[in-house]
Amino acid sequence: MIQDKLTNRLAGSNSPYLLQHANNPVNWQEWGREAFALAAEHNRLIFLSIGYSTCHWCHVMEHESFEDEEVAALINSAYIAIKVDREQRPDIDHIYMDVCQALTGSGGWPLTVILTPDQKPLFAGTYFPKRQKQGRPGLIEILSALAAEWRTNPQKLKDSAGRIAEHFVEDTGFACSFPDERLVMNGVEKIAGGYDQRYGGFTAAPKFPMGHLLELLLNHALTRNDAELLHKVEHSLLAMYRGGIFDHVGGGFCRYSTDARWLVPHFEKMLYDNALLLRCYASAHKATGKAVYREVAESIASYVLRDLAAPEGGFYAAEDADSEGHEGRFYVFAYEEFMQLAGEAEGKVFADYFGVTPSGNFEDGLNILHLHSSLEEAAAVAGLSVAEFLPRLADFRQRLLNYRSQRTRPLLDDKIITGWNGLMIGALAQAGRYLARADLIDAARRAALFVRKNLVSPAGRLLRCWRRGKAEITSFFEDYAFLIHGLLELFRSDYNSEWLKWAVELHEQAVALFAGRQPGSYYETPADGEKLLFRPRNITDGALPSARSLFADNSVLLASITGNSRFTDLATAIFADGASLMLRAPSATAALLNALRRYYQWPPRLLIHAKKLSDAEPLVETIEKLYLPDSVLVLAIGESTDQSLKTLLSDTELLSGSGTMVQICQQNRCLKPVTSKAELIEALRQISAQALANPAKPT
Repeated sequence: MIQDKLTNRLAGSNSPYLLQHANNPVNWQEWGREAFALAAEHNRLIFLSIGYSTCHWCHVMEHESFEDEEVAALINSAYIAIKVDREQRPDIDHIYMDVCQALTGSGGWPLTVILTPDQKPLFAGTYFPKRQKQGRPGLIEILSALAAEWRTNPQKLKDSAGRIAEHFVEDTGFACSFPDERLVMNGVEKIAGGYDQRYGGFTAAPKFPMGHLLELLLNHALTRNDAELLHKVEHSLLAMYRGGIFDHVGGGFCRYSTDARWLVPHFEKMLYDNALLLRCYASAHKATGKAVYREVAESIASYVLRDLAAPEGGFYAAEDADSEGHEGRFYVFAYEEFMQLAGEAEGKVFADYFGVTPSGNFEDGLNILHLHSSLEEAAAVAGLSVAEFLPRLADFRQRLLNYRSQRTRPLLDDKIITGWNGLMIGALAQAGRYLARADLIDAARRAALFVRKNLVSPAGRLLRCWRRGKAEITSFFEDYAFLIHGLLELFRSDYNSEWLKWAVELHEQAVALFAGRQPGSYYETPADGEKLLFRPRNITDGALPSARSLFADNSVLLASITGNSRFTDLATAIFADGASLMLRAPSATAALLNALRRYYQWPPRLLIHAKKLSDAEPLVETIEKLYLPDSVLVLAIGESTDQSLKTLLSDTELLSGSGTMVQICQQNRCLKPVTSKAELIEALRQISAQALANPAKPT
């Protein structure tokens, strides 16, 4: 807890994570020249600690060690201590996480690294207790031993750090021949091979939702009419929703499940997880028509708009797992507490439905709510039809929410991150389109306007973070790729060419800033960025899809919309560069496989040309009734819209027709313009059949 008197230099930070440590007795510094100058001046090792505000084990290590006077005295006397918020500086985190994984075979947060004064790593690990415990070395012992070695034999440590640093040289990638479409099918088959038949999902515990992986499998199943794969995806989506990883009171998903059953979550809630899952559930509803997926998607959106939306228009980063000193305390219920809220008449029905028992399913006999029975079963126990039971369930959920809102909320990390907002902009725009919710598209639009107003420098460069009126840190490749993705989804939802124009500008800027020497390779940091141990490249997915994967997908969409072959070239270069990795590690490259899948489907562009919007609306409604995840609808309404689109499209002759018509083009092949609903549906059927029978080949 932050006291009245702040005792170290983190008090001037704008990061919620760094501010959590501002009253530690450790003399923390922020990452920067001043800290490194101190290390050089005093010839001290650097104690680097990397974490984030909603990290449970970061809180544990802070309480055990960084609030401890004995540990602080040791660090302050022998080290220069630096704290880094990994969400503000993913570049630093990426570099030293690579080091940690290379040295130890694992990683995680808090990330603990010891550096020489010139920033070369000589030791790395994650969480350490204060003293040795259960076979795990203690921080006191580690720091004492390294400090003593630095005093008596510094050259030995310098040589060791130098050898470690030599292993981390520039990764230039592995260019291959262009991948065949079979690579997508083989990758999907391997990922699906990990399917948990009992509990759903495609990995062993701990289970992460992995929205981008589910999106690949869902779209592949639908475009290939693969009923078996679709069943696996639907089972997983339903199992995640029914489990405790989903907040059945307030909506939204927690970070991950610690068990195979999706029951016991790590309770932190991240903006990006909910963005990726909002896309999945909205897509599943649009594709299958099943109401349950709409319910989940709308619940995610409600949570985000209620609890993560900033008044200014952007979205906050995350909510903590802990409150009142305990993980999950905000979310769990004692049996007696739950029954008192439910009331005597309906208590047993709701307790059985949400899996609440006197013995509990979590620590201290408390209960994580999950769907233990079906709606039909619960209604039958209550002696009601499902239609009669639903209003009572909704009323009880509201009572639970009202009651829970009186508890101490978990900490809100209220920084606004450009890339994560890009993902949520895209998710809300897509969900608004698929669920016919104009308010969700409006929310996406407000967030995009917020980013444009507050997170763009006077020179037009994106900035990474905004908090309490202050924008800071030059953006990374992730921010560009994710925001471009969001803008393209917003363009696909409200048809405003301004979003397309901005997306094209950012796309060109990203190539200039982040492209490597090898075609298809991209760095995470800009060419003019801070010089670090090495310039990182992120070529695999983690909790987030890799930026390069979304950049490839963005390139495919931009090529489809504009007809500009340069965007096609950018995408195919990434696919060639990533082919070997997609073959070897499909689960780690699901987002890139999804982009390659879209490339082989080649998104058809549906250009509606009309003098008035009212003339185009019947055709728009016909298109929007269908699930067409790989198509792009472009509206050219009147002369003024035509003029703005002419600057973006390479085939502007299509805008010269008279009357209302739809022109469908796919990879430089255009069908005869159509004017009626019947002709439009037949043309769409024809395009879909061609895409399946004759996949596009790179030119």
